[in-house]
Amino acid sequence: MFSKSKVLSLFDARFDYASARIVLGDALAKAGVAAGKEGLEGEDLRRLAAALTALGLPRVDALVAALTDLVGTAPAGKSKAAPEPQAQAEADAPPPSEESGEAAEADQGAEADESDAPKAKPGKGKKR
Repeated sequence: MFSKSKVLSLFDARFDYASARIVLGDALAKAGVAAGKEGLEGEDLRRLAAALTALGLPRVDALVAALTDLVGTAPAGKSKAAPEPQAQAEADAPPPSEESGEAAEADQGAEADESDAPKAKPGKGKKR
């Protein structure tokens, strides 16, 4: 469980005193988290981060990242965070062979040849 004052301090880093409290209240309402709660669980913080993004406020990426990082620092039994699918897929993928590396280089060379070719000028259409 994370204290509301800890979460509020993250908002204070982005917004001024009054705005931090207003935006936190709006984000809690949008996330469906009870504003009267003393502490927030990891799932509450995830919903809060998603709601903050949905509010459409500018420059909140760092705040969303801080909320997500806070969830990541939860004790092992409390966090429900799953490993990222892309990282898991990369770990499961076999290492590239020399043959596939040469094929990739050949593909890149073909793309470069196409980009060097002169482009045709658009033709003139009928005037209306």
